Amino acid sequence: MFISPTSDCNIMLSLAVISLLLISVASAERVVSCDLGNNVHRLSCEHGVILVKSSLYGRENTEICSEGRTVEELTDTQCSQNQTTDLIKNRCDGRKECEMTIDDVNVSDPCNETFKYVETNFLCITANVLVACEGSEVQLNCGRRRAIKVISAFYGRRDATTCAFKQSEEDVKECFNPTEKVAESCNEKSRCVISATQSVFGEACADTSNYLEVVYVCRRQRKRPSPISVFRKKNRKN
Repeated sequence: MFISPTSDCNIMLSLAVISLLLISVASAERVVSCDLGNNVHRLSCEHGVILVKSSLYGRENTEICSEGRTVEELTDTQCSQNQTTDLIKNRCDGRKECEMTIDDVNVSDPCNETFKYVETNFLCITANVLVACEGSEVQLNCGRRRAIKVISAFYGRRDATTCAFKQSEEDVKECFNPTEKVAESCNEKSRCVISATQSVFGEACADTSNYLEVVYVCRRQRKRPSPISVFRKKNRKN
């Protein structure tokens, strides 16, 4: 059996298109906030929820947030704080709106003499967002012939209002604890139930009243490879 190079290219293109369709993107956004202490860095989605792709605290060029600054304050364009993307993802993924001050982002100064800024690139995606208070269960459901794809999940607390009924101020402290356990348990299943308990997620946020928040999408279930695709894979090895 002869498989033409053109056929292989078409297959690769089809797979690329399918991967783009796994997440329905409403819009791609970019927000920049100059480092003036209490300046607010705000992400928001008119449609869908936030999915942070990348964040920078530091400086990558001489133009952004340059007004009124000296040459010396703009020269270092290799200045970047580590783990800024993770910090903002933990606060914002799955929300329609998210706010923080620059001081919240400034964990360590990556370049003392440089004037810095926060830049975040994010998508507004169409997704399911589920919340389960501590001791409850959350059910992810995509129905027949559809599979779960977890975008983000965390167990802990990132605001003072969710699952806070009759809780004291001491019981609603912020504690960010992203987890891979939901994705490991639920991805590629059509239905999945997870308990929001410390026995499942551990005690990383033991000093606060916790909740589980999951953001997921539904996609087509992956089919087993056809005999032709198996044949191609074997041929490539030979």
